[in-house]
Amino acid sequence: MARSLSHSLSPERMLAIAIVASLGLSLAPTRHTQWVSWFGALTVRLVAPVTHPISTFTRWISPPATIEDDPDSRLKLEDAERFRTLYLRAMSQNAVLRARIEFLQSGVALNPDRPISLLSASVISVSSNLRHSVLNIRRGTEVGIEPNTVATVQGTRLLGRVVRADRSFSEILPITDPASPPLLGRIILIPEDGRGRRCTLEPQGDGTLVGIVEDPREQPDLASIKIEPGMTVRLDDGVWPAHAQMLELGRVEKIEISPDNPLRSIVIVRPRVELSRVSEIELRISREQSLAREDGS
Repeated sequence: MARSLSHSLSPERMLAIAIVASLGLSLAPTRHTQWVSWFGALTVRLVAPVTHPISTFTRWISPPATIEDDPDSRLKLEDAERFRTLYLRAMSQNAVLRARIEFLQSGVALNPDRPISLLSASVISVSSNLRHSVLNIRRGTEVGIEPNTVATVQGTRLLGRVVRADRSFSEILPITDPASPPLLGRIILIPEDGRGRRCTLEPQGDGTLVGIVEDPREQPDLASIKIEPGMTVRLDDGVWPAHAQMLELGRVEKIEISPDNPLRSIVIVRPRVELSRVSEIELRISREQSLAREDGS
């Protein structure tokens, strides 16, 4: 029985035939092998639709060499980018400083008839006493700070008062600290003229001030205006210096009815910043303090 064609053309025999044919074509004159190029062109036509998107993707991932590959050009580009970063950083810092100046100017404008100067200071540490949050600053009597000097955040928000001061260091007790005494505030009901309802606020130790609001019947013209969360509360306490009046204490967070008197409300006020964790403060130095320091020196 004759063997089948597939059996006679085994893989080993086909490989041998291909090697012999390749050697023969490589040694044959070019004029006798031009017909082979037709197969190469056919292969290109078949493969081109697939290889084009692949080559395009490859060039996108790994673009050809450009001027950036030149060491000198690359250094110039890096320098340009570095200076651009410095420029943008300076612009950002400039915007921050402008905003800070506006805050400080608004702090002075609260009491224009009471000449003061604002002195910036950084908080270097907080008291390790777990019951209190006394802030320590590296500023003291040599620059006009003395006990009871008013400290603020951003010039317009009341932080507290200096409780101890020596030549180079001072300690500040925030108004939200449990050791801070109660103070009187005014809930601003009409922002246009600053009218509002007074309240007595005491620190709770959780960052809030809580207290009873005055009887609305004491101000009939404001009795119809309801206290709402988000309203601003400002200092209105004669115990504090005149230049500190109307500094912001915080915002109304919640209103409750007094269990002892249904006609009276209890208001919960929270400063817009956590006073025990601030890093920069402004101290309000009055002209009297500055003159006393100059006379003493």
